[in-house]
This record gives sequence, C-alpha cells and structure tokens, in this order.
Amino acid sequence: MLLHRPCFKRQGIGRRLLDAVEHARTSGASAVEAYPHADKGDDMGSLEAYVDAGFGPGRSAGKRQVVRLSL
Repeated sequence: MLLHRPCFKRQGIGRRLLDAVEHARTSGASAVEAYPHADKGDDMGSLEAYVDAGFGPGRSAGKRQVVRLSL
C-alpha cells in the first residue's frame, strides 16, 4: 500500500510512490493493487493518477475503488 501524509498532498509524492511499482516488478511480484477514492484524492492517491499509471479499472469496495496492474 502506498501512503503519504495529508500535509504533503498536491506535491507529486503519490506519483513518485508509483515508482515503487518498478521495484515490485523487478522483485518478482505478479501484480499490484491500489485502493483510491473514485471521486477525490486522499492519502492513497486519486483514481485518475492510478489509471494514468496503467492500472486497470477495478471493482468498488465501499467508498474506494480497487485498481490492479498486472506486472
């Protein structure tokens, strides 16, 4: 799970944390998942940021969406 403190919102940190996906890939992971809000960003990032990074649309999980990137 990629998290950052709310005081660091809107500074591009969430996008930089997505670089951890490359680490997961080279470490042998088969997929990564994220759980952003569909309509707003929070400490787990915005849905748009994950879709832009190649994560596929997923299923609803309460107030969040589950998005997945196969590696």
